[in-house]
Amino acid sequence: KEDILDQMDFYPIISPDLKVMDPRIFIDTKMNITLFGSLNERISYIEEDHAIYINNFGISINSDGDVEWFFKGLENILKPLVTAKGPIDVIVNYDGFDVAAAFHDSFRAELTSLEKNYYKSAKRFAGKAFYRSSLAKKVNIKTWDESAFFMFDKDKDGIISPQELRDEMRSILGISLTPFQINEICTTEINKHNFVECIQKLLLS
Repeated sequence: KEDILDQMDFYPIISPDLKVMDPRIFIDTKMNITLFGSLNERISYIEEDHAIYINNFGISINSDGDVEWFFKGLENILKPLVTAKGPIDVIVNYDGFDVAAAFHDSFRAELTSLEKNYYKSAKRFAGKAFYRSSLAKKVNIKTWDESAFFMFDKDKDGIISPQELRDEMRSILGISLTPFQINEICTTEINKHNFVECIQKLLLS
């Protein structure tokens, strides 16, 4: 309180459910926690395209054990898919991913082997481009029709306002749009006739 709140020129809104920070953060020893979780949680498989999206954000490879964990986990996921349907298209997010210099060679060797054995093609995206591409496949935007328009047209006036678009993109698809992005999506008012085109322009560009 003395270090932060008492030094501010205003009193911030504080959540009633505010949680206490993990005390292990402030101890000068290893925290003994799993940082990266399961690779299964980072992967989305699109069956109709036989394609897999891998989100590597936040992963750091700093030991031989990390290299083994990473590639063994990927192989366990890819092998049954490739056995069933053949080589697979792979789309990877490398934004926020890091390999320590000492492990570049071993990482590259393992990656080359994985690509040779399982990949049909590989695309590497960073940041927003990866999330747009992944989300577009998950929601299968190409199959949307005018009926989807009414999920966004909350006031039923036949036009989707910038606020409705912003609110429902966040609510339905989990995308937060800036005013600039909204202006870029569609240069005319959004109605049921151009709605799908506008959403596809956002997610598939």
